[in-house]
Amino acid sequence: MKEKKVLLLFLVLCSCLSSSNDDHEKDLEHFSTFHPNGSVSWIGTKYLGKPHEKWFAFYENGEKWLEYNYEFGVQNGEQFEYRNGRLFSIENFVKGKREGWAKYYNVECSNLLSEGRYSKDKQEGYWFEYYGKVISTVYLYKEDSLIKVIYKNPNHFEDFDSAPLPPYNDECCCTVK
Repeated sequence: MKEKKVLLLFLVLCSCLSSSNDDHEKDLEHFSTFHPNGSVSWIGTKYLGKPHEKWFAFYENGEKWLEYNYEFGVQNGEQFEYRNGRLFSIENFVKGKREGWAKYYNVECSNLLSEGRYSKDKQEGYWFEYYGKVISTVYLYKEDSLIKVIYKNPNHFEDFDSAPLPPYNDECCCTVK
């Protein structure tokens, strides 16, 4: 008799979970907008009218621009931005605010330009700037305010406007001959 009660309870729970999931699926709406030329602008899923799960945005020429993740209308998870078909940034969001490690790239060469950490949507801790594959500057931030420059590469000039940067070789661009 006890086995029948456990089996009945199990079946009732499975039925509840199944109908709950079905209700969630019924409330999902596949959504898209289009550019004037007819190409896709935004495409994603809405739950109860709010962006939910993965969303994509495209330039008018069809190249990917943004890749966002949402949970019930709030950005959550890794977000990617592309420019000219190349990765420009990777940022992580928690409850709509940047949180965790972020990376920004040079879209001409795909080299890492800078990286650092966000806490509650503000720069926090060490941020690194690169010239090619070499660290050029290390900054220390506290709540989005620059506290101090920790390191400046002695091979790079102080005044970037008046003096050339040292050469570096990169197969995709910026090769000095």
